[in-house]
Amino acid sequence: MNKGPLYQVLTAAEAAEVLNVTRRQIARLCNQGKLQHRDAPGGLLVLKSSIERYASRRRTGKVDDEGEDEGS
Repeated sequence: MNKGPLYQVLTAAEAAEVLNVTRRQIARLCNQGKLQHRDAPGGLLVLKSSIERYASRRRTGKVDDEGEDEGS
């Protein structure tokens, strides 16, 4: 069975759960161009591959995270 395009996207709430952030932070990441998304009538649809790519970059420390301690 061929999986349709909806298997390749997550809602903002689902993406927030995967990345362990808020839905508002997902919207900010989309606005900053860090996640590929499309506006939908119910909210944002975020491309699953961009979430996985962002999560892996975040784990390796290649993404500037807000709220990091700067050696204090």
